[in-house]
Amino acid sequence: GGGGYTREHESHFRNFCGARQRLTCILGDSQHPDVVERVRAATEGVPVDMMLIDGDHSYEGVSKDFANYRSLVREGGMILFHDIQPPPPETAQPMGVWRFWREIRDDYRHTEIIHDPDQFSAGIGVLYV
Repeated sequence: GGGGYTREHESHFRNFCGARQRLTCILGDSQHPDVVERVRAATEGVPVDMMLIDGDHSYEGVSKDFANYRSLVREGGMILFHDIQPPPPETAQPMGVWRFWREIRDDYRHTEIIHDPDQFSAGIGVLYV
């Protein structure tokens, strides 16, 4: 649903890393089996502390991303979902994150970060897994 990232973004993202942190950028369709395997390989079997799911924003896309990557997050870690606010009825985009979020949030300890409740396609949902 969005524009995605390019190789040029990688150097910018590295600015957010601490001295002992490592960044691995993997460009591609997050649901493609090769990309899923590349992400798994990049973790080297070490569970991650936090994962941000901000993919194609469709219900099917976010649910597949959650299914594909949930096991990579350590117990006690966090999975963040972007765009948990529902869109207005007239929107043509397949915004389904909000629906998926509402289905799973009560199965976990969670936090919602919403600056403006009237702004659609915004907000961060945090699951503590």
